[in-house]
Amino acid sequence: MIRTNSLSSLLVWTILTGCVAAQSPTTTANTGASETTAPVVLTPGQTELVKAELTKGLKDPYSAQFPAIAARMGNSGLTYVCGLVNAKNGFGAYAGATPFYAIYTEKNGVSLPTTGDIAIQMCRRNGFNV
Repeated sequence: MIRTNSLSSLLVWTILTGCVAAQSPTTTANTGASETTAPVVLTPGQTELVKAELTKGLKDPYSAQFPAIAARMGNSGLTYVCGLVNAKNGFGAYAGATPFYAIYTEKNGVSLPTTGDIAIQMCRRNGFNV
């Protein structure tokens, strides 16, 4: 079981890091409307805001590692952020990389941070090849 989780995490990480290199716009279905998204690079400050929001609910937020983070901006002005987070659980062991999804805007900061299967679905919906 641990092996499967590690292999799944490695596969998701490989796909996400491949998305950063891909520079083609993608048409996505976001909230019922068609939207075009294109890869963007987050500033260090934006990246830190995303990380801070995602670590709020962790047992050990200081142990959080982010092996992959990718972003796509939509023509609506929203920036969709997907990646992996790994942190220590209640037993002090790393739980394994978990996919995450969040939305970033200059005006509102980070919203809708989520992890797991829902994150994978939202990342796919917004143009990431997960």
